[in-house]
Amino acid sequence: MTWLVVDQHLLQTFMSRFYGYGSWRAKYWFIGMEEGGGDSEEEIDRRVMTWQLRGSRPLEDMHAYHADIGVTRHSGPDGKIQRTWGKLVRVVLTAEGIESNRESVRKYQSAQLGSATGGTLLIELLPLPSPSTGHWLYSSTGIPDLATRDRYREVMTPRRSDAIRSRIDDEHPANVIFYGLDYRAHWESISRQQFAPVDDQRFLVAEGPSTRFVIAPHPVARGVSNADFEAIGRWIAARP
Repeated sequence: MTWLVVDQHLLQTFMSRFYGYGSWRAKYWFIGMEEGGGDSEEEIDRRVMTWQLRGSRPLEDMHAYHADIGVTRHSGPDGKIQRTWGKLVRVVLTAEGIESNRESVRKYQSAQLGSATGGTLLIELLPLPSPSTGHWLYSSTGIPDLATRDRYREVMTPRRSDAIRSRIDDEHPANVIFYGLDYRAHWESISRQQFAPVDDQRFLVAEGPSTRFVIAPHPVARGVSNADFEAIGRWIAARP
């Protein structure tokens, strides 16, 4: 297959500048390893070119951006709950004292999660979308740092870790929720915190001078439940 984006500079600019969805001023920051999607070269091209046409911003409004790339199944009045996002929403609703039933989760996700004016920020440690860690569609771009997934992670992880750490230092978000227990070392590096378990819960916590940090299991990991994320919300709510 032939890539439609032939400008390597554009893809490299996307890698260095795009972080995710929402606002740096959000009360709840969610940080994952990488965004899903990017199932084909055509889809990746569409994402990158749309990002450029919309102004090459570090943060996008999730719903407006996804509408422009033609992915609307999780937005609007009929939006479906997305497996990862739905559990993240339960953290917010529970922390805010709102019942996190299926309909409230669906409504929040489909209109407010990752919006430019909302209370959540969704960013990724690695910038390029991929359907799984077993997929790698970027070798044919001709960019040496994308020759293999291992090379990409080796190059991009320290750069992005430094950038996200600097943003946390500048913005002092109230709550940072990392997800993916397997990446604990990365999350500890970014937060400069040592995490500890909470009773019999599945998440880890640390409290800095102005920010509460949580490491949660990945929302789609085996055995993870809605209750695990509601417990995080209750832990946050108990620390005004």
